[in-house]
Amino acid sequence: MAKRFIDTEIWKKAWFRRLAPELKLFIIYMFTNCDFAGIFDVDIEAAEFNIGGKIDLSGIPDGWIIKIAKDKWFLPKFIEFQYPKGFNQKMIMHQSILKILLKNNLNSYITTYTTTPTSRGSLPLMDKDIDKDKDKNKEKDKNKENCQKISLKFQELIVDIMEYFGFTRNNNSDKYTEIEQMILLLKDINKIDYFQKQYIAYKTYKAQSKGITHGFKGFIGSVDKDYEDGGWNQENWIHKLKPLKPEIPYYQEI
Repeated sequence: MAKRFIDTEIWKKAWFRRLAPELKLFIIYMFTNCDFAGIFDVDIEAAEFNIGGKIDLSGIPDGWIIKIAKDKWFLPKFIEFQYPKGFNQKMIMHQSILKILLKNNLNSYITTYTTTPTSRGSLPLMDKDIDKDKDKNKEKDKNKENCQKISLKFQELIVDIMEYFGFTRNNNSDKYTEIEQMILLLKDINKIDYFQKQYIAYKTYKAQSKGITHGFKGFIGSVDKDYEDGGWNQENWIHKLKPLKPEIPYYQEI
């Protein structure tokens, strides 16, 4: 059973709203009954039977059909909507579509790209799966960019925080990413130096006073509040530590 994408906003479009009910159904009927290259086998009698009404073909909007034979129409809007990025010449399904379009002298509707699709076994992924892979690649690129933004000293700070809460990067990559995002945000709002000092003071104070420590989430806070609601910022730990007179190994500023 073939599945098709359809624009859920179509009911809000003025040109569609003005169509007679039978033509609205006929547009959707053609869209769901053409082949994967947008070729529709014309059978008005069958369409009227399925729709339950007479179809006035003169009311079909301009640009919706191109007659390529007596009983065949091409639907350019179908191609534009189903394959907005064009066709990948390395995908088997797209190769078949290209052959059909070329066979019917529809060269002007062919736009191609050459990115090699990801595949599972020998079957190419559908467009929506390729988009998922692109999202994953974007996430990898983002992580790589974040690593470049974070200096070695900051990376050491992240590892230190991970170890303090009993995490490792291999087993708790989500926690590492969360701390990394926190560091980048605090760096952007010029509060990273204060956080470093507060963290060292917090850790030292809790160790010397044997006080109860926050959990991981409670310590770092929430992103929607710029992490300023975290336990690291609920007290002036630097000030609280002074009476204990320890030596605080502050991280060097970057």
